[in-house]
Amino acid sequence: MLYFRWRGMTKGAEQFCYGIVDHDDVYGRKYKEVQSVFGEIKDYGNLLDTPIDSEVAVLYDYDSIWSWRSQVQSKDFDFNTELLRLYRPFYQKNVHVDVIPSDRDFSKYKVIVLPVMIILEEELADRLKQFAQDGGTILFSFRAGLKDKANNLRLGHVLPGPVRELVGARVEEIESLPSGNGVSLGGLGEFYDIPATISVWRDLLVPEQAEALYQYTDRFFSDYAAITKNNYGKGTVYYIGGGVTKEPLDKIAEDVLEHHQIDTIDSPDSVEVYRRNYDGKNYLFMMNHSEEEKVFKGIVLAPYESKIVEE
Repeated sequence: MLYFRWRGMTKGAEQFCYGIVDHDDVYGRKYKEVQSVFGEIKDYGNLLDTPIDSEVAVLYDYDSIWSWRSQVQSKDFDFNTELLRLYRPFYQKNVHVDVIPSDRDFSKYKVIVLPVMIILEEELADRLKQFAQDGGTILFSFRAGLKDKANNLRLGHVLPGPVRELVGARVEEIESLPSGNGVSLGGLGEFYDIPATISVWRDLLVPEQAEALYQYTDRFFSDYAAITKNNYGKGTVYYIGGGVTKEPLDKIAEDVLEHHQIDTIDSPDSVEVYRRNYDGKNYLFMMNHSEEEKVFKGIVLAPYESKIVEE
């Protein structure tokens, strides 16, 4: 845990970055709160030092973020929103998720999530293919593989570029969807009764080896897929063709977690719960992120309260 900052600055550009102790030099509420945190957790030092073994990872790529910022493709696009769109379904199941650079080795994970990875090099594509070949699951969202490391488009490459074979579908057309122009989707198979709409952007997908999970329903584009699923080697690859609402992503995450037998914990909204193990015993870290009282497994959590409980 890092507190920024200890004491408020009196000079320079960070004069209004207040601290645990402010410019008045009074050891007030904030100081006492920080003091109480360390007083409460000092008995859990060994537990806090136990490793956190995540089986899901989100690849975070600065080059892709900069590329999106330099060329706005949809006025309603926000990178953090799109990252959280794919992160949220796993977070809500209280699954440990690492957020790692795209050049890091990810072979130890079971699930890899690549939100709007507009810059995607052949080297990363090859590692992703090997990951899926070995049984891993990959989730892409829209505009994947559009550019190379120099932020240039690839002449003669059909999207999604170097991961087309992995995705098992091609992007035939594209469309920016400004606010108020969301499009409804029609689910197929086990997704038939799960409602969905898409906004911000849409890739119009033509499945090649992949299976369509959702199709567009508007008159001119009803032949195109919006979300696809492809079997690649021993693994599975999903492609989310735009800013999809939560219901289909919840279903996909549930299927993926069940397939890989990844431990989940159901908890009330705004209550975060994670399991840690020390000395042969399981402990639950519970955090109420709301201003309302919450109850989890009979344990009452006051607004914004955190507890560590032996399971």
